[in-house]
Amino acid sequence: MSSPTSLHRDYAWPRACAAIHPIWSLLAILALTSLTACSDVQSAQDQAVPVNTPAVVLSAPTSIAETTPAHATAAISVVPTSPEPSSTVASLATTAPTFNGESEVPGLGTSTSQEAEKHYKLGLKLYQQDKKYDAALAELTKAIEIDHHFAFAIYFRGAIYAKQMDHEAAIGEYSVAINLRSNEARFYNNRAYSYVKLKEYVKALNDYATALQLNPNYGAVYANRGELYERVGEYQLAIADYTRALDLQPTDSHLYYARGNAHNSLLEYQLAIADYDQAIKLRSDFAFALLNRGNAHQSVHNYDLAMQDFNQALKVEPGFINAYANRAWLYNELKEYDRAIEDASKAIELGPEFYFGYEARGSTYLGKLDFDHAHADLMKAVELAPEAASVHYHLAFYYDSQGDMEKELAEFKEALRLSPKGALYQDTENQIAWMESHMRLTPTPTP
Repeated sequence: MSSPTSLHRDYAWPRACAAIHPIWSLLAILALTSLTACSDVQSAQDQAVPVNTPAVVLSAPTSIAETTPAHATAAISVVPTSPEPSSTVASLATTAPTFNGESEVPGLGTSTSQEAEKHYKLGLKLYQQDKKYDAALAELTKAIEIDHHFAFAIYFRGAIYAKQMDHEAAIGEYSVAINLRSNEARFYNNRAYSYVKLKEYVKALNDYATALQLNPNYGAVYANRGELYERVGEYQLAIADYTRALDLQPTDSHLYYARGNAHNSLLEYQLAIADYDQAIKLRSDFAFALLNRGNAHQSVHNYDLAMQDFNQALKVEPGFINAYANRAWLYNELKEYDRAIEDASKAIELGPEFYFGYEARGSTYLGKLDFDHAHADLMKAVELAPEAASVHYHLAFYYDSQGDMEKELAEFKEALRLSPKGALYQDTENQIAWMESHMRLTPTPTP
């Protein structure tokens, strides 16, 4: 079963987008990137080189793996953001599939010491085949103790730290490896991944730029950088990188899926559907692509096709939490409230730690005017995911139903703060402006 993460007044809820924190302008990031990446490349030696949340569930399991020499796999992680809404109902839970791109590079991993090579090869076997990470670290450390300049042993030690989610340690190892062999594009790619996990996006972009200067045809870097652009809401840049990656890897279903998610976030639903079609054509059991194609069909009111995709996603992956949650939103939009509550409750049963089942059920109760249950579920969703913009967006409508304009306004503002880009939140801005104007014009009652 895939794990999710990780998408008026009549309460027909718009589909909300994922919570993203752009924090800074990508233009400023790019300016910094162009300056620092160039200085990194000037010192390179000549050497061979190898992606909400609420209102529907936009999905794909999240994970990343290191890039590796010849016999190993270079993986990238894409974390798609939620599609922006139409005037429907829904909540997006997003996760992202792993992309695998292997690069064949002759002669990597060699050491001047045969003993160091022996420990290195055993360490790789323990890491890649046996998944015994502590034992692999021990063997790689022995190789490094014998040969202090064994860059690939150091690099793989960093990869294991990243696998164990110790990204600060991973960055330290990658940096040492880069000092020893500054012309290895994969070293920069993997360090960038760890920077992304620590939300050090400027440094990540610098490393991706350096990797592409060293190897302009490194498809995994384009895909990874596309994922980063999605994280900060720069969807056009993400699409450009995914398209370049597809030029290099035209049969990669995950890349079509990721680009479809970016189109979805720009409300380009037909383009999104075309990309999901390609992903499913390449891999018919791609549950996440089926799910998100269903979301796109729902956004353009093709409800029969949406239902077919959600049902097929559950057929190829029984127990798929996201599919139950998204189908609940579809039933909600169709005002089949009992079925919506049944599906949302199933999502909660399968994944009580995920907020979007509660959000879908709470919004459905609100549609039924069952305000007590609506409030309980929406507050539980806030507890589980306080930074999910759509939860605050839907909670605002609960407070509207109660006539509590101050709390309604506060929740709309929080939704806008958490996700300031996208069509849904343009609507939120309009709601806020109207409410603030109304509150200024309404005289305060005298006691």
